[in-house]
Amino acid sequence: GDPKVQDLIPLFDKHQVDVVFFGHIHTYERSWPLRCGEIDPEEGTVYLQTGGAGGYLEDFSPTRNWFSATLRRTHHYCTVTLLRDRLELRAYDIEGRLFDRYERRKDERPSR
Repeated sequence: GDPKVQDLIPLFDKHQVDVVFFGHIHTYERSWPLRCGEIDPEEGTVYLQTGGAGGYLEDFSPTRNWFSATLRRTHHYCTVTLLRDRLELRAYDIEGRLFDRYERRKDERPSR
């Protein structure tokens, strides 16, 4: 991603941030949970690029990034539900079809 944002990653790891949302690039990409530069399903942060609400859609690089769990080049919108210890993200195309779902429960993460 953007090299200017790289300095924030240790802060996200330290404070056990569950999800980081960002836009600008007109595509959808959800990472695997990442911590210290590796996939970590238990303690990692999910990075979600959601930039497909309008405008020209961009292309992906020819080689998929190692950290990408889901990629989609489509106009889309997302919903996020927070209820007690559960976060649920859903991503839909403009026809209303669900194309990605991610859930995280706080009780699944060990405290440090």
